[in-house]
Amino acid sequence: MAPPVMIEKGLSEARNSLLLDAALTAIGIGVARKYGKTERSSTSFIDELPANSGWTRPKGWRLPKNGRWEGNPGDSAFIPNDAKSLGLTVGQKIQFRRGYPDFNPFVQERFKVNGLSGKHVEDMPLIQAEIALQKGFIKADRTPNVAAAKFWLVKNKLTPHHDPFTNTVITLPGALHGIPGHFPQGVRHMGGAFRIRNE
Repeated sequence: MAPPVMIEKGLSEARNSLLLDAALTAIGIGVARKYGKTERSSTSFIDELPANSGWTRPKGWRLPKNGRWEGNPGDSAFIPNDAKSLGLTVGQKIQFRRGYPDFNPFVQERFKVNGLSGKHVEDMPLIQAEIALQKGFIKADRTPNVAAAKFWLVKNKLTPHHDPFTNTVITLPGALHGIPGHFPQGVRHMGGAFRIRNE
């Protein structure tokens, strides 16, 4: 492990930020930082997955039940029965492609986070550290303030979601995605975490 990076007094904020990124990478947090919102890749996984492609639902694959499908379940648009409880307008659709929901129209923010395993207990600290960096939640010791990132998510009623189509982490309204203990409903789905675990 690399020795701690000593940040000298008088360095510009931009240089401190670059040193912080280097230090975090060196100690193995594995957080890759991109300034501002990460744009959707033009070669994203979603572009390779046309809807209604004849996808067959594997046994045990979770899909929403409280609504109707415009075509093949899991590979077409889903229209929820109670859109309002999900924070949607009546008739608003959620497109699914080969079993995965395309939440991109509902994204609040997008983050590139390296080192994700698809396991909640391993990924959440990385995701929360990246959110802390992006939002400027830095502790006095110049490390990401994960508690502040968690508070920011709760305060804004957001939850992180592994986006299987862009290999990024997106924040979504909790009512849409579901947050245990806060918004128990959400749109039942399999997501990018499942995809990462099974690649």
